[in-house]
Amino acid sequence: MLNLKDKSFKVKIQASFFVIAAISTILVLNDLYHFFQLSRISDTLNHKIIASREHITTVQNEFQNVQIFLLRFSIPGFENQFADNMREVEESKKTINEAMVSISDSSLTDIFEEHSQNLNNILNEYYGLVIDGTLSAAAMKDFEMASYIATTSGVELRTKFDSELSEVKDHIEKTKSELESEVSSIMSTTIMMIVIGMIIGTLAFLFTFFKLIPMLTKPIRKFKELLGEYSLGNFEQKVLSNSNDEFGQMAAMLNKLRDSQLEKIEAAERIASGDLEHKINSLSEHDSLSHSFEK
Repeated sequence: MLNLKDKSFKVKIQASFFVIAAISTILVLNDLYHFFQLSRISDTLNHKIIASREHITTVQNEFQNVQIFLLRFSIPGFENQFADNMREVEESKKTINEAMVSISDSSLTDIFEEHSQNLNNILNEYYGLVIDGTLSAAAMKDFEMASYIATTSGVELRTKFDSELSEVKDHIEKTKSELESEVSSIMSTTIMMIVIGMIIGTLAFLFTFFKLIPMLTKPIRKFKELLGEYSLGNFEQKVLSNSNDEFGQMAAMLNKLRDSQLEKIEAAERIASGDLEHKINSLSEHDSLSHSFEK
């Protein structure tokens, strides 16, 4: 089990700052990760959901325009507008084809792929059977046949086309719901991580403030009091410490100094009483006071 009393002053400070820095780093990395996740989802929503809806709406609107213009070919009153109506039909076909290409070539392929072949088959059949058939009948002034083709085969293929597009829309809405659920999950996780980080950070602060700081300041205050007594010549009180850090080492040194001073006081008292043979243990070759008693 970790015992802070056995750790050095430097290690205690480093550990405290490391915990705070680690918590901050984890929170920043978590926020960055979720930022990129949200950015990815936002990009998907913009290109896969919004763009897909726009393309599908364009296809449906142009498909409806084609049907309206085809009905004009079956009405004798619009016979003199044949060229204009034909040009409008070709423009709508071009717009539909461009929208279909945009869907199939974009990031919507995973949604569109399943229905792509069916939609293209329906469109090709509509172009060949309904549009070409209606135009041919109108060109021969067989307005009844033009009306029959536009209102029977045209409506039938339009219904099949709308059915396929509805399934695509369902896929889009499902993808949208999944992305929104993912966003909700990411936001919940982010909030939870922030709360956990705040709790851990607060605990680290409280530990530092109420545990680590007193562990550093209490010995200093004690040493100050003892050194004040020692400076007055009072060596009665001994330094008590059960740690192995710098303060524990300083306590051992002060106790050694105290014992040495008490020994010298005792030696001085014995010499004063006439005992000149009393020996004093020298702490080191630099212990000038001990050496002076040996002279």
